[in-house]
Amino acid sequence: MFDIEFLSPADREFAALSETTRKEILAAVKALAASGEAAATNLGFAVARAAGQVAVCQSDGCLEGIQVLLLVDEKLWDEGAKAAAGSADVVVERIVWPAYPAAVRDARLTSAEVSSLEEAIIRELLEMGMAEVAALAIGFGNWVAICDLDTRGTVSILTLLPLVEYSALVDDEETELFMGLPVTVLDGIPATRH
Repeated sequence: MFDIEFLSPADREFAALSETTRKEILAAVKALAASGEAAATNLGFAVARAAGQVAVCQSDGCLEGIQVLLLVDEKLWDEGAKAAAGSADVVVERIVWPAYPAAVRDARLTSAEVSSLEEAIIRELLEMGMAEVAALAIGFGNWVAICDLDTRGTVSILTLLPLVEYSALVDDEETELFMGLPVTVLDGIPATRH
């Protein structure tokens, strides 16, 4: 028997669905777990489709289980896949730090931590395989960087938050999320120019 764990924000999205839809999604995720496909994929991620939803899953290496990281509308998922299939190769040419995140970086991080954070951001964006990313949270140590990537290969570090603060926002059931990111964090980010 496989344990199924819904991580935030998938847990809230799942709870908001009808009982019939939840049962269909659970059955699809159980079938995915039983097949072993989640553990066999290149990055450890696999998808289960049911009731117009796509559950993005990963195997739980410690237990005999599977974790649901994200629930996405199936049409939105397919549109994103089509766009990604026709997109250019992913390139990261440079990383820019607007004034506020740069001030946090300079006050709180060593140069070695900044270098490691930037390497983690580049690695994550390249692994995603998308030539343009609107907003992405990348955890590093005790920090979470919210960043974007434009089609010219410029990454902007939009904000830098302590992990504890970011986790509290994401885990708060009252927090409104957009693409898995707290709207309050995204609203507080000024527009950037590259």
